[in-house]
Amino acid sequence: MPKKPAPKTQRKSTKRRKKVAQRKNWIASISAVVLAIGFFISFGYYLGVQDKQTDIVTQKETSPSKIFKDIQIDTPIIKSDEAGFGIEGMIEKLRERKKEEKKLEEEKPTSKKVTLNVPKGKRPKLVIIIDDVAQPSQLKAIKALPFKVTPSIFPPSKSAPNSHKLAHGLKHFMVHLPMQSGKAKMNKMTKTLMITDSPEKIKKRVKEIRRLFPNARFINNHTGSVFTSNYKSMKHLYGALRNEGFVFMDSRTSSKSKVKKVIRSFGDQYIVRDVFLDNLTSQSYIHKQLAQAIRIAKKRGHAIAIGHPRKSTIKALRSAKSMLKDIDVVYMDQLYR
Repeated sequence: MPKKPAPKTQRKSTKRRKKVAQRKNWIASISAVVLAIGFFISFGYYLGVQDKQTDIVTQKETSPSKIFKDIQIDTPIIKSDEAGFGIEGMIEKLRERKKEEKKLEEEKPTSKKVTLNVPKGKRPKLVIIIDDVAQPSQLKAIKALPFKVTPSIFPPSKSAPNSHKLAHGLKHFMVHLPMQSGKAKMNKMTKTLMITDSPEKIKKRVKEIRRLFPNARFINNHTGSVFTSNYKSMKHLYGALRNEGFVFMDSRTSSKSKVKKVIRSFGDQYIVRDVFLDNLTSQSYIHKQLAQAIRIAKKRGHAIAIGHPRKSTIKALRSAKSMLKDIDVVYMDQLYR
C-alpha cells in the first residue's frame, strides 16, 4: 500500500530545521576559522617581538661602544690587528683620552666652600682686581705695579684668541666671564652667556672655561647686568660653576643682581665688589675711589675694588702706594681661602 505524503505543514517544519542547522554549522565553521587566524596572528606577533628583543640585546652586547666600554684600559696593548679594523689604534686613543681626563680631574680645584681670611687684630685687607685683561702688555703693566693686583682674564675671543694662555704660569688670577648686559653692543663678545641659553648650553660653556683655565678658582662677570638679575639663569650658571670648582664673585653691575640670593640658596659665601675705581678716567677720581675702598676695608676689615687696564688707571695706581701704607693689599685667593 503506497505511503501517504506528509502534510505540507510538516514538510515546511523539516526544511526550516535543516536550514537552521546548516546556518549554525556555517557560523560555527566561520568562528572556528576566525579564531584560528587570530591565534596564528597573535602567535606570530609574539614570536616577532621575541626576535626583535633578542636582536636588540644582541646589538647592545655586540655594539662597538659596549665592546670598548668593557675593555680594560690597563691591559697590555694588542700587538697585532689581524682583522684589519684598526682596533689597536682605537684602544690606544681611548687610553690617551682616559689619561687626559684623569689629568684634568687631578688639576681641577675642589669645590670646597671658601672662607674669609681676615684674622681679628690684624691689618685690614684690600683686594684690587683689574678686569678685561686680554693682552700680554696689560698683564705686564699689572705685574709692574708696586703692590699685589689680581688680573681677571678674558676667555678667548676673536680679538684675543690666545688670551687664556696669559694664565699659564700665574698663581694668582681670575677669569672674567662675559655675560648678557642691557646694551646689545656689549653682548657681541664671543660666547657671551645669555638668559635665553639652555642649562645644557651653560654647562657646556662652563666646562669649556674649565678646560681653558684648568687652574683657575675665582671667576667674575664681565658686564652681565641682565644675566645676574635673572634668578633662574644665574642659578643654572652658579650650579655649573660650583660643580667645576669655581668660586663666583659678583662684580655687581646691577642693583637688581640676584647673585646673593642664588649663592645663599646653596649655603655658600657671597663675595661682592665694593668699589669701581675708574668709572671716570681722571687720576683724582681714581684716587678718590681708592680712598673709599680703603675706608671700607678699615671699617669692616676687608674690601674689594675693581679697575680696568687703562693707562690712566695703571698710572693712578702706580702713584697710590703711599695711600696704602696702613693696609695690606692682597690677592683674591689670599682674602678668601
